Amino acid sequence: MQFTIRRLFISFTNAIIAVVCVSCVGSKDKESESNLNVAVSVEIASLDPQTTTSVDAIKIQSALFETLCRIDATTGAIVPAGALRWEILDEGKTYRFELNPALQWSDGERLTSTDFEYAFERLMRPELGAPFADLYFCIQGAESRFHQDDFGSPCFGVKAVSDTILEIRLSYAVPYFLTLLARPCAAALPEHHLAHTSAEISRTDGWSLQPGFPSSGPYVLEDWQVNRHILLRKNPEYYQADQIDFETIHFFSIESPYAQEQGFKSRALDVTSVLASERIASFEGDPVFTSQLEMGTFYVITNTQSDRLKQRLTRRALSRTIDREVIVKKLRQRGELIATSFSPPLWEGYHPMTGVIDDANNEIDQLKRGEIGKLRFLVSSSAGNLQIAEALQAMWTEALGVEVEIVRQEWKSYLDSRKRGNFDLCLATWIGDYFDPLTFLEMWKSSAVNNYSRWKNEDYDRLLLAAESTAEPKARFELLEAAEQKLMSEVPILPVFYLSRVYLKSDTIEIWPQTILNTVDYTKVRRK
Repeated sequence: MQFTIRRLFISFTNAIIAVVCVSCVGSKDKESESNLNVAVSVEIASLDPQTTTSVDAIKIQSALFETLCRIDATTGAIVPAGALRWEILDEGKTYRFELNPALQWSDGERLTSTDFEYAFERLMRPELGAPFADLYFCIQGAESRFHQDDFGSPCFGVKAVSDTILEIRLSYAVPYFLTLLARPCAAALPEHHLAHTSAEISRTDGWSLQPGFPSSGPYVLEDWQVNRHILLRKNPEYYQADQIDFETIHFFSIESPYAQEQGFKSRALDVTSVLASERIASFEGDPVFTSQLEMGTFYVITNTQSDRLKQRLTRRALSRTIDREVIVKKLRQRGELIATSFSPPLWEGYHPMTGVIDDANNEIDQLKRGEIGKLRFLVSSSAGNLQIAEALQAMWTEALGVEVEIVRQEWKSYLDSRKRGNFDLCLATWIGDYFDPLTFLEMWKSSAVNNYSRWKNEDYDRLLLAAESTAEPKARFELLEAAEQKLMSEVPILPVFYLSRVYLKSDTIEIWPQTILNTVDYTKVRRK
C-alpha cells in the first residue's frame, strides 16, 4: 500500500496545478458575491442527462434541466418543479401533471408537455443505450420499446394530452415513482434542438458540451474548458429567475481532495465535493465541515463471465478475505458502517441479509493457494480509490495467494472499460436513484443495463418481478429480502461499506440544498 516516489511527485504536481487554476479563476469571480465556485471530483464526460451516471454530473445537470418535481433537501418530500400540480389515478397506475405555463427554453422557445413526451421516448431508444432506462420500464410499453426497437408503437405510456397536460400510464403501481421523476434523466429535452440530428440517438455527439444549448433550468452552459472548469450563467428565461441568488456558477474539476481543500482554504472554492479521510479530524466541530448520510454502497464488481471468477466459491472467498474494519477505520475514517448487504439499512421494516462477511469460512480452505490466477482489478484514478484498491490487493494476496493487477484509469476510460467488461474485478460505488431498496436490487436483474457483473439468475429475477406487482408493503419487503439473500449468496458483488458524504461548505453559504440523491435545488442556494 505504499506509493512510489514518482507517483507522489505526479500527484503533488497535479494538485498544485489544480489549485493554481482554481485560484486564478476563483479569485477573479470572488470580486462579486453573485458568483459561486464548486468543486467536482471527476472530469465530466457529458451533460446529457440521459447518458451520464456520475454523481458530479447529476449535480450540474440539476442546474440545467427542469424536472416535473424535485426533492426537498430538508424534509425529503416531493415538491412541484416544472409541474404546478398532479393527480394520481387508477389505483396508482396513472399520473396526470399540469405544467407551469411559464416554462420555456433558454433560447425563448416555449417548453410544453411534448418536450417531456419526447424526452421519455428518447430515453427508450435502444440505439441510445441510456444507462438508467430500466428505471422507467414500469411505464407502459417502455421495456418492449427499449429491447425491441418498437419506437413507433402507440401503446407507449407517456402522452402529451395538451401543451400543459402530461399523462404517464404505468403497467403497475410504483410507490416511489415521483422520486424517479425528480432525477435529471427524467427532465424535458429540447426536441426542437435535438430531433432529426445525430444527437438524438448518439451518446458521443457532444450536443451538451456546446455552450448555449437550450436549457430549461435556472442556468445555461456558458463555457467548458476540459479538465479545468464548467461555467454556468443564470438563465434569464427561467420562470423563477428572480429567485436565483448567483449570477454564475463555476464547477472546477479537481480530482485531488487535498487540492480541493487548498482551494477552499484560499477562498477560491465555496463548496468542495470531498474531504480526505485523514483531514476529517482537523475540521470536525468547524462550521464549514459537513457530513451527510448518503444512500450508497462502496463495493467490488466481479465479472462472472471471467474464467477466473465463474465459480461462486472463488467469489465467496474473495468476499470473506476482505477486512472491512481496516478499510473503514484505518483508511476511510468517517464513521461509516461496514457493508453486510448491498442495500444500506435505511428502510424501516426492511431487514436485508447480514453475515456476508463470515459465511465462507469453510470454503476458503477448498481453494488451493494461488489457484485463482491473475486478476485484473479496474479502478478509477481517484487517490482514495487507489488506496482502497491497494489494501484489497494486499488482503487477497496474503489470504489466497492471488496475483492482483491494479489497472488505474481516468474516469472516461474507466467507464468504457467497465461497460465493455474489460476487467475481472472493478471498484465501484452505487448511489440509489430513489428511496426504496429496489434501487439497489434491480440493477442486478439479468436484463439491467447497469449489471456490469453479467450475473444472471432466474430465481432472483422472479422475486423482483413478484415484488413489483405486490402492493402490500410487508409482503413486498419480504420478497425483496429474499432476492437480496439470493444476491448475497451468489456473490456477483462484494459490498465493502455504506457511504457517508463529507465535504466543506463556506461559512458564507447559508443554504446548500443537496439531497440524498445528490440533486441540488439551485433556486434555494443562498449566500449569507
